[in-house]
Amino acid sequence: MTARFNMGVVYLHDLGNTTEALKAWKVVLSIDPDAKTPTGQPVAELVSELEK
Repeated sequence: MTARFNMGVVYLHDLGNTTEALKAWKVVLSIDPDAKTPTGQPVAELVSELEK
């Protein structure tokens, strides 16, 4: 699950691909709906912010 989260980070920040970042993070949420980033932010919150 950590690898999948990190894939989302790479897609978003390194490649500028929001669509793929969202896909990766939605997979993380399908495994663990309460998943959090290393800083404690809920992944669901990241997804919501990107979908705006």
